[in-house]
Amino acid sequence: MPERIRFTESVVRDLPVPPAKQKVTYLDFDPPEVKHRLAVPGLELVVSYTAIKSFVLRKKVKGRVVVVTLGRHPSINVDTARKLARKASNEMADGINPNQKKRAERHKNITLEDCFKSYVTDRLDDEQLVELVKVDDRFGTSLAMNYDGTVLAVGAPNSDGQYFNNFKGQWRPNYEYMQGDTVKYQGSYHQLQNLGPSAVGADSTIRSYNEAPDAGEPWVNVGDSTDVASGKVYIYKKNAAGVYRLLQQINADSLPYLSDLDPSEAISSGDKFGYAIGLDYSGNTLVVTSPLADKNFQNQGSAYVFKFDSDSTEFAYRLKQKLTSYSDYP
Repeated sequence: MPERIRFTESVVRDLPVPPAKQKVTYLDFDPPEVKHRLAVPGLELVVSYTAIKSFVLRKKVKGRVVVVTLGRHPSINVDTARKLARKASNEMADGINPNQKKRAERHKNITLEDCFKSYVTDRLDDEQLVELVKVDDRFGTSLAMNYDGTVLAVGAPNSDGQYFNNFKGQWRPNYEYMQGDTVKYQGSYHQLQNLGPSAVGADSTIRSYNEAPDAGEPWVNVGDSTDVASGKVYIYKKNAAGVYRLLQQINADSLPYLSDLDPSEAISSGDKFGYAIGLDYSGNTLVVTSPLADKNFQNQGSAYVFKFDSDSTEFAYRLKQKLTSYSDYP
């Protein structure tokens, strides 16, 4: 269960970084003795081993758990996270899924320029795949398809657990990057965050043009992806032209955003997540094995059961069950 703490700027800033390949989740909480109630029910802070701190809201909409990513600290502060959480919570109380709403708004008033940007984004997805499959990842060790081949899942059990939602490939000059973008530069990953002398207000988005990541803030080094492998699964969907596009990656860093289980159910170093994969006939159920997942370092193995989230406008499988062959050991 998430640890309950009262979110303040100083408390969030000073939270410890978890050990490698781990995440810690904190729940916004007002102690009983506090008179001024500020906590928002369902507001969580997820701290990763790469020192990234993400605010999320976890609540149910029409009986289903929905996780809304609000932003990262310090790009947004605690007050802003609470305001965003209250707004999203009110929408969810009315039966509105904020993730679906955001996706629908992005598709309004599509122009020729938007179509071109979408075309470029498709190419960046391909670049992301090439970039994040590294030497000895064993990409293709396992694979599975649904009955008509429209959904394809590929396992890379030796891959690392890093995942960057807005990965843009190698850093390029004469290209404008926006807040949250991640690039690779001189062997390390760097993320554009709202920090340093060029930081902007909460209602604005920081941008970077021709600023090399090694110059420091607003670029922040978020790791070199050399930690012990844990495994990764890539999920593709065939488009109208018959070409597979990468639409989802499941690994140690992305699992907390895709899980409807307790946050303690994690993918750890050496688990070989993705060693074997199965898809049912329709493609609605995905099963991924992790033969070296352990309890007290026993390497007993686990299987993760994902279900396709048909209520979301975004292509996503969510973790619904974890199967193990072991009991709790002393």
